[in-house]
Amino acid sequence: MQVDIWSDVVCPFCYIGKTRLERVARERSVQLQCVWHSFELDPDAPEVRTGSHAQHLADKYGMTPAQAEQQLDGIAAVFQREGLAFNWRQARGGNTRNAHRIIAAAQALGRGNEAEEAFFHAYFTDGRAVGELATVRAIAHEIGLGDAQIDAALASVDIEAGLREDFRAARQMGVRGVPFFVFENKVAVSGAQPDAAFVRAMERVAPAPLETIGEGGAVCDEDGCRIPDRGAS
Repeated sequence: MQVDIWSDVVCPFCYIGKTRLERVARERSVQLQCVWHSFELDPDAPEVRTGSHAQHLADKYGMTPAQAEQQLDGIAAVFQREGLAFNWRQARGGNTRNAHRIIAAAQALGRGNEAEEAFFHAYFTDGRAVGELATVRAIAHEIGLGDAQIDAALASVDIEAGLREDFRAARQMGVRGVPFFVFENKVAVSGAQPDAAFVRAMERVAPAPLETIGEGGAVCDEDGCRIPDRGAS
């Protein structure tokens, strides 16, 4: 089942949504083909943002640092319930464009999920600066990319065009936030919804069982050709 996913590697709900989607797929024995699309939440961010995560959140949304910390603690609690860890006091945000370039290159090699998970884990769990070029290169090495592949990805005009197309497609669909999931180009799920929403989406796009119209008509099989109630020809 193909699922197109718009995401950013510093978006906590994207990591939560990915985890829930994969859990539902495992429970229902659904084989996913995830196609990752970039959605930069802060395309003008510096390579590495200075200051605490809580202070940045407070400044951006006009809240007090205490309110920001309370909100981050709440998100961390959701992470814990999902079996994840959000060490927001260590998290170091920044520009994610290069991370998306590496994910695009990895996806072309069949490692898109691995790359997305690696950047999520690096940022949320390990507190690594995923906007820092040295960190991006290190994570790319960890998922098996070589120096030449990394250099090519970071300089690729085609990958850059693909990232712009991701953004254009998202806007065309009216996407204003992530995560955003599209199942088989038919059903969309916006946000880190509960498991039941992913179940419904999968059910909506699952192939319907073949319906046979009429039974007992004239057929030929290995025993011969038979007209109903008349024996073999």
